[in-house]
Amino acid sequence: MNLKKSPHIHAAVQIAGCLLLLLCLGMSAACRQPDVVMYEVVGSIPAADIQVTSPDGTMDKYEDAGLPWRFTYEGFENAQAYVYAHNNTDEGSITVNIYVNGQLVRTATSTGPYVTAVTYWDR
Repeated sequence: MNLKKSPHIHAAVQIAGCLLLLLCLGMSAACRQPDVVMYEVVGSIPAADIQVTSPDGTMDKYEDAGLPWRFTYEGFENAQAYVYAHNNTDEGSITVNIYVNGQLVRTATSTGPYVTAVTYWDR
């Protein structure tokens, strides 16, 4: 028996393979484990006003928080982590850092009177 390769079957197999790949990629993003996010604010000033994204997507505010300041959220599933810190003094520097699963992923520094340092991380 002589079997010929059908171009229709070949095309159907390629389409099915592409659909399976897309399904797997989509499921891996949907099944991603929550992250551990740590925000850190450091600087040459004694305190700062700080805002960070919480795991539920709201902004948590900490007024006149003593530096260095660190806060960790476990189970972080938001699309974005954001940290903002404002220097309320007439001199000094302030640095904001975002760590994800123990790795520094974003940092920003501002120097001068009444400056703000801001950074964010997209998941």
